[in-house]
Amino acid sequence: MVSFYVSLVQVMCAHYIPDTNKVNLSVKELSVCSGGSYTRVWRALKTLDNDLHLIAFDGGTIWFRPDMFENLRVGPDELVAARRRGNSVGGGHG
Repeated sequence: MVSFYVSLVQVMCAHYIPDTNKVNLSVKELSVCSGGSYTRVWRALKTLDNDLHLIAFDGGTIWFRPDMFENLRVGPDELVAARRRGNSVGGGHG
């Protein structure tokens, strides 16, 4: 179970847009990229939002909360630099 969450977070990081603080994937796209079913991804996103408070998820858009950056050990200077570049941190998925 933990490995699925790790995979999910890795995919979200690869598609994270720093200047908007959003993950540039739909739930369907995220399920394809992470190898999970739509339902499994939906439930995991709700857990990451409601229980772990790492993301904000409104059913369509995914935002990273400050705790996500802290857990990933992304410092404020790194985040500011990424936002200045205006590119996704991980370069995206094919």
